[in-house]
Amino acid sequence: MIRVGPGILVLPFVTACIAGGWSLPEEALRPFGAYCSSADQCQASACTGTSVRICTEPCASSTPCPYGFECAGSGYCEPAPPPMVDAGTDAGPPTLDLSFDPSNVGPLATGRPIGRASTSARTCYFDTSLGYSSCLTGDFFYVDNDPEDEFGVGIASRLAVFVGQELHLPIAERITVRGAFPLVVIVQGDILIDGEMVAGEGFPATPHGGTGEGPGGGGYRGPGLGYGGEGAAHCTAGALGARMERAVALPYGDRTIPRLLPGSGGGGNPNVSGSDGGAGGGSIQLVAGGRIVVSATGSVSANGYGGRGDSSDGGGGGSGGSILLEAPEVVVEGSLSANGGNGGVLLTGDAAEGARMGRVPAEAGRRESSRAQGGGGGFGWIRINTMTATASVSRGTFSPDSTTGCSSVGELQPATTPPSPPSCAAVTNAPNEACAACVATHCCPRAEACARDAVCVHCLTEAGTTCRTNEALGTYRYCASSWCTRECGATFLEAR
Repeated sequence: MIRVGPGILVLPFVTACIAGGWSLPEEALRPFGAYCSSADQCQASACTGTSVRICTEPCASSTPCPYGFECAGSGYCEPAPPPMVDAGTDAGPPTLDLSFDPSNVGPLATGRPIGRASTSARTCYFDTSLGYSSCLTGDFFYVDNDPEDEFGVGIASRLAVFVGQELHLPIAERITVRGAFPLVVIVQGDILIDGEMVAGEGFPATPHGGTGEGPGGGGYRGPGLGYGGEGAAHCTAGALGARMERAVALPYGDRTIPRLLPGSGGGGNPNVSGSDGGAGGGSIQLVAGGRIVVSATGSVSANGYGGRGDSSDGGGGGSGGSILLEAPEVVVEGSLSANGGNGGVLLTGDAAEGARMGRVPAEAGRRESSRAQGGGGGFGWIRINTMTATASVSRGTFSPDSTTGCSSVGELQPATTPPSPPSCAAVTNAPNEACAACVATHCCPRAEACARDAVCVHCLTEAGTTCRTNEALGTYRYCASSWCTRECGATFLEAR
């Protein structure tokens, strides 16, 4: 029986070898840690395990097993059980206190309360739109990710930040991310990934074809039939669809990931139903005050989705998203992937998959007779930041890898003093300090516009006043309800 302390996530093991492990061609020999059913599927000489069978290798005192594995009585490396932790109310600090400032969040998470983790859900997910996690309790807040107001209040306009004590994803379990916003998970202790963590979808393709959404959305050529959609760009450009003569999608972002942005949607021919592009890959940032370990059976993915194809045209693949790992020490023995999706395959009606590994560029769409295939999506970004600007990654798999310029290692920034709560004298009618601070951060210009409008001020301060048509109040309330419903409550600035 596993005992769990405050804020530590230990999901139960499953007894079946489920899909969700390494995605490799049937004919390829599988590496250490991959799921298997027989030894002839493995690069090593054995396929062993009790709860889950994996490809493994012999071990002895002189040849220790990788982190997260132990030398079993069989003489082979097998998954080690999760750490035993005594339950208790005094374990761990009550609030977050890191020795560095997480990228994209800075000191804003410092002092946030650390909660307890739940072991009730066998399948864990984070919903960034709702601010909910089925497996990690603690504090949750939003951070502005769009200082230039490029995305309005839509996808990637803010970051959803979850704060907890520790996070452990056991072998054969899965964490998925839902919602419109990039995910940041910050824990005081360690993050151990033995299972699969999937960042979900980023910017979508435009329904019924057209240029994909996002800064690197794939284009198309038309009018007419027989034109494949362009793959979306991110770190690298997507590939052209069949019969496209020039690229529309341009790369965006930076290897340091100064903004946590997802991948963009692929292009599709709007003249053909069923040839939509694929959605971009999601974006995820994992931050630990101790260390992050992605074991040999673990994976973190932000892959783009494949385009769809019909009888004549195929949509372009979505570009890969972003993965950012930050801790004093990071060990990667499993896989990190931010691949682009493949171009739509003709005649199938199904979405293509994206799994180009390492340094293989996006594949251009092919034309066969009157049929045109979509181009593949470009790579996303992978970044690791540690105290020493080094990471233990020799046994890990990165896709894209460092030769592409899309995968890199950097240094953490020392912790700074959290800023004072913002002030905006024009904020009116806020029910509490947290609400006032949130509205001041995100809606001060709109609050000031309201303060200059006598009718808007009257609407806020006089109960029973009917003000549905006042434009200043409408924009102020829309901003506040978009950003600060959690802090202010659903009735804040309720339309009268």
